[in-house]
Amino acid sequence: MRHHLPAETEEISMFVNHLPFSEYLGIEPFTGLVFNVGVCTTGHRDSLDQKFCVVCPFLNFEGGELVLHEAGLVLEARPGDVIIFPSCDITHFNLHFRGTRVSLVLHVDKHGQRWVVHRNEWVHVQ
Repeated sequence: MRHHLPAETEEISMFVNHLPFSEYLGIEPFTGLVFNVGVCTTGHRDSLDQKFCVVCPFLNFEGGELVLHEAGLVLEARPGDVIIFPSCDITHFNLHFRGTRVSLVLHVDKHGQRWVVHRNEWVHVQ
């Protein structure tokens, strides 16, 4: 991601780089990790996501294509694929599937920027 989307990666990295105690989450630059297990979603936008999300489907399934409505795309989304798209700006959903479908979703919450700016008045006491 840093190679293909350097400015965007830097922007969403701000929150994780300002976490208390310099904790390493293991999913940098993202701060949110969701496993969707056997989920078939309806059309939606993730209005609280900052910039974009990453979707990685896996296990054994048929169908379950990812639809990016405004872009007019229906992505096959096979196990091992990595799909990055602006989840706050594009209506998206996945189609019905057969088998066992799990998707890993990585994202950054827009409200993390408030933490970057004023740390919610948090003070680290040593």
